[in-house]
Amino acid sequence: MMFQPPQKDYTRNTASPPRVSDTATSEAPRVLRSETARRQSPRVLETNKMLENVIINQTQVKKKFGRHVFTGTVTKYDQKANLYFIEYADGDCEEMTEKNIQKYQCTANIRTVNRLKQRVENNKTIKYCKDKRPYHSPHTTMPMPYGMMKQNPETKKAWDRAGANEYGRLMQGIGKNRKPEERITGMNSMKFIHKQNVPKGKIVTYARFMANIRPQKDEPYRMRLTAGGDRLPYNGKKSTETAGLETTKILFNSVVSTPGARFACYDISNMYLNTTLPSPEYMMIHQSLIPQEVMDEYNVEQSLDENGYAYVEITGAIYGLAQSGYLANQDLIKNLVPYGYYPSKRTPGLWHHKTRSIKFSLVTDDFGVKYEEKKDAQHLLDSIAAKYPVKADWTGSKYIGIDLAWNYEE
Repeated sequence: MMFQPPQKDYTRNTASPPRVSDTATSEAPRVLRSETARRQSPRVLETNKMLENVIINQTQVKKKFGRHVFTGTVTKYDQKANLYFIEYADGDCEEMTEKNIQKYQCTANIRTVNRLKQRVENNKTIKYCKDKRPYHSPHTTMPMPYGMMKQNPETKKAWDRAGANEYGRLMQGIGKNRKPEERITGMNSMKFIHKQNVPKGKIVTYARFMANIRPQKDEPYRMRLTAGGDRLPYNGKKSTETAGLETTKILFNSVVSTPGARFACYDISNMYLNTTLPSPEYMMIHQSLIPQEVMDEYNVEQSLDENGYAYVEITGAIYGLAQSGYLANQDLIKNLVPYGYYPSKRTPGLWHHKTRSIKFSLVTDDFGVKYEEKKDAQHLLDSIAAKYPVKADWTGSKYIGIDLAWNYEE
């Protein structure tokens, strides 16, 4: 008789595992896209507000998908759902919550937006006095675009004269047909050239003009021509050491606490323009931004290209170039060292003399001078004047925008 192993009884009832629905998927829930579906989403209070630093069609976000970072723009805001609609440069889109907007928002773009807001507000603050002279609102000190300031026909002549003076300072002078005392001496920092004279491979940048009202200056109508340095390649040093506010205040206290000490202010005129660039840069200017006096005196009409642009070769460290500040500062140091002056090793912007009892703080081209004997202060003034045009205020009443009232007796 043969024995067999026991067989499993398949007829018994056993509990079967729960079955998963065939319609279930592992995909994440999709974000609602349609307006109909959005209305079906849970409603929230009507008090939702868009973030103050978010502007439709201007604010940008950056988000990483896979190995690539994509930039998107906020194009819409749903107040009921408190969601921001983002459209990316590659055509894709998504909705973000307020928390994600704050996480992925481009901070650099926030600063740009704030500057644009400030500029718009400044444009609204231009008013006119009874004599039709434009002045700035007391709430802003920002300069205005040169072209905008020329729009008023009653002040256009004054701004054309201010623009011609700026060209004259940067070039070879202006005012052949003016009175001798009204002529402007040039610094030879740039000159007009023909387009074909621009060397091959050289990048030609743009020009930017800003106008401002400076009642305390000899020329109240001020226009500044700057080069678009952001388009010119430069990998050298840019930063310079200038005196901080703490250093300046300590120098003020030192004057007060030192018996017989006095304070004076020196100001170099056109300091940057006295510095020569190692190699020329190039810039183009549209004829609409060139005053007629400059057009006639320099015969600019013959050098315009087919689009009405004049080309300029820059040889001096004009404003706007990345290297101008550093080169001008190094040039100043080189010219003061032979006279015994040297910068402090530990305090940026503070200068001493090897033998004379004199100290001064330097902020760009403004000197705050502490001296005990007038001859020492005169020595510094003569040392600066050997290279630069300089003005002296022996009362020391205003330094880097700070009004000072000295009472040496008390």
